[in-house]
Amino acid sequence: MAGLPQSLSTHGGLVNAKTRAIIGCMLDHASLADDQLFRLLRSGHVAFAGNRRLRIYGRLDCASGLRMNRANRVFFESEAEAIRSDYRPCGHCLRESYQRWKG
Repeated sequence: MAGLPQSLSTHGGLVNAKTRAIIGCMLDHASLADDQLFRLLRSGHVAFAGNRRLRIYGRLDCASGLRMNRANRVFFESEAEAIRSDYRPCGHCLRESYQRWKG
């Protein structure tokens, strides 16, 4: 997995072939155990969350994102990664990015 330390991306690490659903580096929330997610958050390898169905990404503390169904939630290491995955910025927590996207 690009960007993650070897220990997190190989067998026996936090995210292995059995526990990840990846498109690029996008992590599916439903495939992660809570302890795996907390370690990824603490290590800084998860910086943004997105809604798979709506294809919107935002900050982890966004009120809209916190209401999201776990089955629809994905995580990104960076904003650039979310954009490469064809997600658009959230209009609530990323207003400036959203306005540029809306253009």
